[in-house]
Amino acid sequence: MAVASWAVAKRAGFPSAMLLVPLISSAVLHASGILTVHVPPVFSIFAQIVIGAGVGARFVGYPLKQILKDGWLAALVGVALAAGSLGAAVMIAPFASAATPALFLSYLPGGAPELGVVALALMIDPAMVAAHHVLRVFLIVALLPAAARWISKSNADG
Repeated sequence: MAVASWAVAKRAGFPSAMLLVPLISSAVLHASGILTVHVPPVFSIFAQIVIGAGVGARFVGYPLKQILKDGWLAALVGVALAAGSLGAAVMIAPFASAATPALFLSYLPGGAPELGVVALALMIDPAMVAAHHVLRVFLIVALLPAAARWISKSNADG
């Protein structure tokens, strides 16, 4: 399935197809019950180690003063984005067949692999988290350029 999705994505003309097509196809197959594969815990642990090492390696040679300066700003932005994610999860939960914590995780900023690992660690369905995350990313990637063009055109006309 992954190879077929990749082949389709390679030919697709929409943005981020190499990420979105495989994730969407996986979400559809899991949601329909055609696939019921779960990630073994050993792979989840390995993924956490690899992601953590990758993030940590980016700080090599970074001065502590700069880490502290950037760290508090990142924490402030992270809290603001998490609050927005929580608000969206609380508003959507009554209309979706998902619990608020799962939706909260789905709407948090971050990469799909990282959110998937957190979902596995918290015993939240990673396919549901990935589906909501992919939908959010798709809407941003698809709608943001159109909105920017519309705003740009409005400013040029006015």
